[in-house]
Amino acid sequence: MKRIGHPKKAAFTLIELLIVVAIIAILAAIAIPNFLHAQIRAKVARVQSDYMALAVAMESYNVDHQDYPPAVGGVHYAEFLPLSTPVRYIASIPLDPFRPWEVCPRDRDRDGKCVPLGDGRLTDDGLYNLVRFTNTGLTREVYWWALQGLGPDGDEERNYLNNPWSEALKQFYLTNEYDPSNGIMSSGDLYRFGPSDPRPNQ
Repeated sequence: MKRIGHPKKAAFTLIELLIVVAIIAILAAIAIPNFLHAQIRAKVARVQSDYMALAVAMESYNVDHQDYPPAVGGVHYAEFLPLSTPVRYIASIPLDPFRPWEVCPRDRDRDGKCVPLGDGRLTDDGLYNLVRFTNTGLTREVYWWALQGLGPDGDEERNYLNNPWSEALKQFYLTNEYDPSNGIMSSGDLYRFGPSDPRPNQ
């Protein structure tokens, strides 16, 4: 009597499975860095957009008050309060996307405040820094303020003081400015100067 066995099932061999896993790993190794770089480029574009909105708000404030909001020094949330209250020169005060929000509870009420958990970068409330230049020897129309953000490396290159504008200070800013041609994750901070920009070719 002929024994009837189970039909032979088609299946992948171990070699075929290893080849598929290797191909997936290679594709992931190519795609993940590109995705991360795209995220960084999107954040840089968001910073530039935030700077434009803040610049418009500060110039509108200046039209009404013949001055810009004062730089408080470390209390960044207080620096931008005049732009949102009592008159709303800006709909909401933007947060620096490069500040390390993952190490503290997210700002659910979007008031710009984040509870510090030992990371000094969080004491700035997650906001951009406003630097004011004093008017020693300058007319008020010359470079009067700067916005500064951490940039992709996530740290502040140096402490920014509210000093008279000078060629040396200009060079200090330029040597600490983020430049993607040095690498997408290179060091440097992101700036916007106003009411006019002292950088070349701007």
